[in-house]
Amino acid sequence: MTKLALDTEANGLTATVEHDPHGADESPREWAMESVFFGFHRGFASPDPAPDSDPETARDIATANDNICLPVWLYAHGGTCYRAAEKNPFHCPWDSGLFGFIYITRDNARKIYGIKRITEKQRLRLLADLAAQVETYSQWANGETYCWVIKDADGVVIDACGGYYSEDDAESDALEELASLIKPHT
Repeated sequence: MTKLALDTEANGLTATVEHDPHGADESPREWAMESVFFGFHRGFASPDPAPDSDPETARDIATANDNICLPVWLYAHGGTCYRAAEKNPFHCPWDSGLFGFIYITRDNARKIYGIKRITEKQRLRLLADLAAQVETYSQWANGETYCWVIKDADGVVIDACGGYYSEDDAESDALEELASLIKPHT
């Protein structure tokens, strides 16, 4: 494993943040909130099955009034980056373009959030949640999965946790766990 930014030692314990070799085993789409994220691209697989095999029909289903939807853009140049936004957020027209859509039905949104009516504020929150799901998928697709490991002075693993898509989140939790492990000994 490659050690990343965090390499902290305290009271003989060492915490490191590393690439999680098992983090890419399960797509974050496995536990996504009742949304559908699909695309039609000859070089990249669709994260979820499209609602129809015809791209035009699938787009019409995703953008129907009964759904809350965002277009998903793909930038592919050495790696891949997916972003959900109304307009192409990438500045390179040669290496980016419309990939597909992510949407949630209004019925599922009401059920998940426990609401009867979707206000504009709630619609914006749902759009932000959909965009965050695309961001997490993008990190996963690029192998940006992290874990933290705490070892004693002999190199024995005391504690570890993986499944992070943010190196900063992994580092923060590692420091918190390291502090909780050394606190009783001080």
